[in-house]
Amino acid sequence: IATTTLLPQTQITVPDLPQGEFEITSGPSVAIEWVGADTDGEVVSYRYATKLLLDDPPHQPPPQDDTARWSSWSGEAEVSLDLAVTDPGNPWSFYVQSKDNCGASEVIFQLGRNEILINVED
Repeated sequence: IATTTLLPQTQITVPDLPQGEFEITSGPSVAIEWVGADTDGEVVSYRYATKLLLDDPPHQPPPQDDTARWSSWSGEAEVSLDLAVTDPGNPWSFYVQSKDNCGASEVIFQLGRNEILINVED
């Protein structure tokens, strides 16, 4: 008998963006917080990645096995980042994903939910 598990989902809660918004302007230091939910189990860990939006692969998260861009899995649901000032046409992308107690991890990224864009100013 095959069993399936529903994938967990993560929601960025800080910064608190209005519905439909997915981009912020910040100084080089930015705090981000999130929560995870799993309808058929429990979220046990998270990881996050940052990359410039137009870096390879453009407009997509880094490959799942890119350990230089993805953090290690942990129970932490917040991070403080120091990001370099960039061109507003190429903002930082921040991605966060959750993993549940069955080992299933979120694979769909949605702007404003588990992906935001960060324009950094001095």
